[in-house]
Amino acid sequence: MTRLALAFPNAPGAAQGPRRPATLQLLWALGALAFATTTLAFDLQGHRGARGLAPENTLAAFRTAQAIGVTTLETDLAVTSDGVLVISHDPHLNPDLVRAPDGAYVQVPGVAIHSLTRKALRQYDIGRLNPASSYAKGFPEQKAADGERFPTLVDVFALGAPTRVRFNLETKITPTSVVNTMFTNAAMNRSVSERTFCSLPSVSPLR
Repeated sequence: MTRLALAFPNAPGAAQGPRRPATLQLLWALGALAFATTTLAFDLQGHRGARGLAPENTLAAFRTAQAIGVTTLETDLAVTSDGVLVISHDPHLNPDLVRAPDGAYVQVPGVAIHSLTRKALRQYDIGRLNPASSYAKGFPEQKAADGERFPTLVDVFALGAPTRVRFNLETKITPTSVVNTMFTNAAMNRSVSERTFCSLPSVSPLR
């Protein structure tokens, strides 16, 4: 699968800002195309690891994604109350995914991850979809991996560091200077900063 995405600021349906001359738009598109075809022409991303095959955002999912040949691991970040960057698409414990220490799936509304310490978060199992949920029906080929915990960002970097895999990270946290420093340090400490890019949504679950 070869994928190339070009965004034209003045295309129909796009947010309208100051119009750029057609020549500049063409030059921009050609530059983007040249860059993509030389360095990123083939980028197979494993969404939340490989959630169609293994429990999403777990080390099992990231190992599976690498085993099938993905070139980028796409995932999401949250932060615990004691300042540890962890992997989670949801800012709260999701009843479709998360089991409490007693083995029962958590109830709605789930506890906010930023209210838990890393040690407390490790008590929850995310290795098997809730079979009673409609969400689980969308992943009939997903193989359970009981005992999987919320990995830290450092865990994921450590898994991918010996390879050439890239990291596409979306934060679920306010992009403050403290968080930016945590993220940068984690990437640099594992020597993967040049293979890591991050997107920052406008919402903030820490408020």
